[in-house]
Amino acid sequence: SSAAAAPAPTPMMAGGGGAEVAAAHGAISLCTSVVERGWALKRDWTDTDFQEGFERNRERLQAFEDELIARLRRSCARAIDAEGVEGAGGAEEGGSSGSAAPPLDNVLAWVLGPLAARPGGLSDETRAAALDDSEVLGSALDIVGAYLKNYEVDRAAAVIDTVLPVCRARGGLWLLKALNHLATVRMKQARSAEALVVLREMEAAAASGLTDRQRKLDAWEFWETLYRNCGWILSSMDRTQEAIDYIEKAVEVKEEVGKTASWFDLWDIGRMKAALALKSREPSTIRESQAVVTKALWLHRDEEPSDLVMRAKIWHSVGECSFALGHLVERAELGDAACSAEPNGATRSDEARTHFKKALKCFRESHKLFKTTEGAHNPLTGGEAQAVAWTLMKLGAVEESKPFLLDA
Repeated sequence: SSAAAAPAPTPMMAGGGGAEVAAAHGAISLCTSVVERGWALKRDWTDTDFQEGFERNRERLQAFEDELIARLRRSCARAIDAEGVEGAGGAEEGGSSGSAAPPLDNVLAWVLGPLAARPGGLSDETRAAALDDSEVLGSALDIVGAYLKNYEVDRAAAVIDTVLPVCRARGGLWLLKALNHLATVRMKQARSAEALVVLREMEAAAASGLTDRQRKLDAWEFWETLYRNCGWILSSMDRTQEAIDYIEKAVEVKEEVGKTASWFDLWDIGRMKAALALKSREPSTIRESQAVVTKALWLHRDEEPSDLVMRAKIWHSVGECSFALGHLVERAELGDAACSAEPNGATRSDEARTHFKKALKCFRESHKLFKTTEGAHNPLTGGEAQAVAWTLMKLGAVEESKPFLLDA
C-alpha cells in the first residue's frame, strides 16, 4: 500500500505469526553446551497463543514475569554470595510484577534496581554474573518473544537491551537469538534501518560458524527466516522489489531441501507484489496477487485452524487488494486531483464501490478476529478498526464509521 491508498498493514517480523526464533532451531549446532542448549532454545512462553482476550493475555504475561523474577532473584543471591557480600539472602525477597511498576518498565529492574539501591550497591561484576545464568538468560529471551506477540514493545526493548551484552559475550546461539529479537524490536519501533544492520550482523555471525553443508541442509530454517525478515524490513523501507527478491530467496532455500512454498510464502509474495503493482498502477497484477493471497488464506485456515491472529492478518491483505483496486478505479475515472482533494470522501464510481464493498467484508472479518483474540483496544484491533472506518467512509456510511474511528 502507499500513503495515498489503502491503509498499510503493521510491519511484522517472523514472530508476529508465532515464529520469531525459528532461526535458532536451524543454528542449534552453534550452541556450545548441551546443558545450556535447552535454555537457549526455550520458547514455551513465546509459543503461547495469547488469543483469549486482553485480560487473560495480561494474566499470562504477569505469570511469566513472576517466574523470571524468581529465577533472577535466585541467581542474584548466588552471585552476591560468591562475591562475599553480606545479606545475599535478601536478594530473593520482594513482591511480584503485579506490584507498583518498576523503573523503565523493565521486568529485570524489579530485582536489579532494589539491589543496586542498597548500601554498597550492586557491582557491575555481580550484576553481569547474575544475568549470565542460562536459566535467567533463556527465560529473559523467551519473555521478549511473549512481549512482542502482545505488542509490549517497550517492555521487550528494555529486556533485550539489558541482556544483549551478556549474549554477545556468550556468542553462538545465544547471540543469534538475541539479535533476532533485537531486530524484531527495532522493526516494531519503526527503526527499520537499524533492524537491517542487526540482521546483517546476524547473517555474518551465522555464516562464520557453519559449514557449507550446514548452511544448505542443517540450517535451512535459519536462512529462510533471515531472508524473510530482511524482506519485511526492506518492504517497510519502501524498497519493495528488493523485499520480494529476499522472499523469493527464502523460498529457494526451502526448495533446495525439497520443501514447497508455504501459505506464509504465498502471503508474503502476494501482498508485496500487490503493493508494487499499486505504485505502478497495474490493476491486473493486483488481481493476480490477490488470488495468491487468497490461496494463502485458505491454506492457512486448513493448516493452522487455531491461529486466528494470523488469519486476521491475511484477511486484511486480501481486503487491501480490493481497496487498492477501488482506489485505482477512482483515479482512472475521476482524476488524481479530484481524488487527492477529498481522499476520504464517498466514491462516485460504481465500479470502485464494488471493490470497496469487497474490501469492507474482508476488513470486518479481520477486525472481528482481532477483537476476539486480542481485545478491543490492542494495536492490531485498532488498526483494523481504522481500515473498516476508512472503507465505510468511501462507501458514504459516515455515521457507521464513527464507532470504528473512536476505537482506532
